[in-house]
Amino acid sequence: MFNKKKKVTKKVGEMKNKETNNNQITTLIGEGSEIEGNVFSNTSARIEGVLKGTAKVNQRLIIGEKGQINGDINANHVVIFGKVEGKIQAETLEIKHTGNIVGDVIIETLLFEQGGLFNGNCTMKKKNEFN
Repeated sequence: MFNKKKKVTKKVGEMKNKETNNNQITTLIGEGSEIEGNVFSNTSARIEGVLKGTAKVNQRLIIGEKGQINGDINANHVVIFGKVEGKIQAETLEIKHTGNIVGDVIIETLLFEQGGLFNGNCTMKKKNEFN
């Protein structure tokens, strides 16, 4: 009677993994949106609209083809399909064929597709030299 084991069942929905994947986009500024101010995300973010301000993203920041940032960026990995006017500091910067940067960059790795535009100064640092 007292040593009887209780049978425990869980619903499928309760067994979902609650940990957040670092590459999962948790912040999205959609096409047609315009934000004035600063954006901060602990995980990854995607900009499809316009951001007038700074973006600090601890993981990956993607600026879509119609996305635009007028301000500084600090992120681990930046992928640019749209336009950025401002300073970028990142470990990895990818400028896609539709990407356009006007401003200075401080990076460790640069990946550049044919057709992408970059007008500014580039400073490359080793990983241990980043703040």
